[in-house]
Order: sequence, then structure tokens, then C-alpha cells
Amino acid sequence: MSDDNKPGKKLSSPDIKILAESRQDLVFLPSPAHRRAKSKFWARYSGLGATPGKAEVAALTGESGINRWWGLAGFKEWFLNQDETRERLEYLYQVALDAAEQILLDPEANPSARVNMVKVVAQLAGKDKVQEAQNDGLPSDPEKLRAYIVQGFEKLKLKPDSGE
Repeated sequence: MSDDNKPGKKLSSPDIKILAESRQDLVFLPSPAHRRAKSKFWARYSGLGATPGKAEVAALTGESGINRWWGLAGFKEWFLNQDETRERLEYLYQVALDAAEQILLDPEANPSARVNMVKVVAQLAGKDKVQEAQNDGLPSDPEKLRAYIVQGFEKLKLKPDSGE
């Protein structure tokens, strides 16, 4: 093994620069300014017509950096990916489900954290409506409760007061 390939060899500044540039070519990591520009654009863009170009994006966002950023490796592809937000939310949802599972299955987890996680999971699964049904059959939604009361008056052949 040559001295250049030994494990633990310190990298020179040119080596680090090459690695940094290579990483940038492999994965585009947006800055907060990049994210703000993308959010501003997609909130304003009508979505009609062809894929927007650099000039249209710069005009619509008012961001002076667009012309400079457009040449960054991966920026254009990242910027024009309309599905990124939905994809990221789906990813974070999966991460949250994994975290919920870890909390629920960990016998050492804080009991209040486990109770809160049960509530969140029940709500996400649509199982939190069970308590409403167990609440003496009375709906918690004001409009549903009003309809329930009117229905009760009708069954008793009474006229409900029409006033508020």
C-alpha cells in the first residue's frame, strides 16, 4: 500500500476542495435563501405552460441570486421539482411514525409521552371518534348537537324554540 492510500492520511486543501465540489455535484443542498426563493416562486407560479426558465423564475421571485444559482450543479433540477414538498412531508410522516412506534414499544419511555403518542396515533387512525360515541351518545360538534336536540323534539312532538 502506497503512502498516499494509507488510512488516516490527512487530506490537503486541494483534496478537500475536490471532495466538496464532488459532493455538490452528487447532492444539491439548498440554503435557506434557495428555499425561500423556491417557495416564493411556486406560490406565485400559475403552473400553466412549459417548464419555467431562469428568466421567468427570476422575474416572478424578484430574487437577484437566481441567475447565479441557476448554474449551480443540481439547483435547477431541485428548484423545478414541484413534488419536493409533498415528498419531504411524506418522508417526515414516515419518520414520525417510526418515532411513535419507538415510544409506544419502549417500556422505559416516559408514561405521559406514551399516552400522548397513543392519542396522536388514535387521531391519525380515525379511532379518536370512539370517545364521542361513548359520551352518552351526544355529539361534540355544536351543529350535530343542535340537530340531535331538534330530532329529539320531533320525536316528542314538541316544537323547538326557534330563537338562538
